[in-house]
Amino acid sequence: MTPAPKPIHLGPLARLMPSGAIVSPHGIPFDLTGAEWRYVRHALKMTGAEFAAACNCASKSAVANWEAGRGQPSPQSLRSLWHSLTARAPREAAKALKAKQGPAREAYYAQAPFTLIELLVVLSIIVVIMGIGMVTYRQSTGVDAAARMVSRQLYLARQYAVSRRCYVAVLLPDDSVTGASANLYSSSHWGRSLRVVTVDGSRQFANNITGSEWVMLPGNTRVTWTIAGDPVRRNPASVTPNIRLSPGGGDLDKFDAVVFAPSGSLDAAGDSSITIDSANAGDPRQSKIIINWLTGRAEFRRQ
Repeated sequence: MTPAPKPIHLGPLARLMPSGAIVSPHGIPFDLTGAEWRYVRHALKMTGAEFAAACNCASKSAVANWEAGRGQPSPQSLRSLWHSLTARAPREAAKALKAKQGPAREAYYAQAPFTLIELLVVLSIIVVIMGIGMVTYRQSTGVDAAARMVSRQLYLARQYAVSRRCYVAVLLPDDSVTGASANLYSSSHWGRSLRVVTVDGSRQFANNITGSEWVMLPGNTRVTWTIAGDPVRRNPASVTPNIRLSPGGGDLDKFDAVVFAPSGSLDAAGDSSITIDSANAGDPRQSKIIINWLTGRAEFRRQ
């Protein structure tokens, strides 16, 4: 059964009937004054053009006349207004309900906790990513740290040679060293250590630099090199101390070395290179240092 059409309240003292008649709360028909029509339009939150369209008027000038007390809308206009307001009511109600529920719904989801399954999944992903990242970080850190250590020693050696106007060598021991203590002390230093010392113009050991010790590179790295020029050799005049891998070891006969001249250039007719890679099987990480023979400056390249 279809419900009977209901009147629309135009304020506390007026109702708009489906027939287009305006009646009092007691059902007595009457006309609104101009000020009352203005009040009705503002209560409905309509502009003059919107009110005119709701009343099916050609222009808003008719609405201006009603609000000025010049005439009343026709029954046809009031019936049109009733239909417009009736159709608008559900839309306005839905809009108000959405505006009321929207913030509450957003606040609920903003404060909604994680479920246990979601939390476990997120933690599992974090653990996997951290495990992969830690392995990569350790591998890359070892190679990069060794490359920085080698670069620093090369820089210090060049600066010392230029400032003191002398020949300075960065010693690089490998299994080619000879002498009484080669078998006792060299294996722990091969491809893993370097030291800055002074030499003479013929590449013979001169003396250790005060405060300079053997620099041991990280254990998971390996150093190889291509050096221009002859090795640094032991001083036959038995200068004390001579070239030693450790304080208790005997003197060694020769070392591969990068030698800087007093001008800062290499004491060799060609570039030298030092390669640092990982000692871990299957790890391709590698860094290479190129020393320009003319300028003596080292260029770092990660591969």
